[in-house]
Amino acid sequence: MDIADIILTVIGIGTTVIIAVLKSIVTDVKDLEHSMNHCQSNLPKEYVLMTTYKDDQKALKSDIKEDITEIKHLIGKLFDKMDKIGVKGKK
Repeated sequence: MDIADIILTVIGIGTTVIIAVLKSIVTDVKDLEHSMNHCQSNLPKEYVLMTTYKDDQKALKSDIKEDITEIKHLIGKLFDKMDKIGVKGKK
């Protein structure tokens, strides 16, 4: 066996190993891309975005403040009516 045959055999085996490793890396990258795409597409379905949550929270606070103001106004009207008809509360 000639030295050239040994060198070519080593180069062939090395090339085969390198190709197998590269193929494995490419497959892993494709799997990661698939997982990331799946996560990105399902994210809005499973989680509320922070900006949406904050906007909803502001709207709820505003609605609650308006309702409290209206309730206070109605209670004031009730007390005014009670004063007009002369109803007095217990002290």
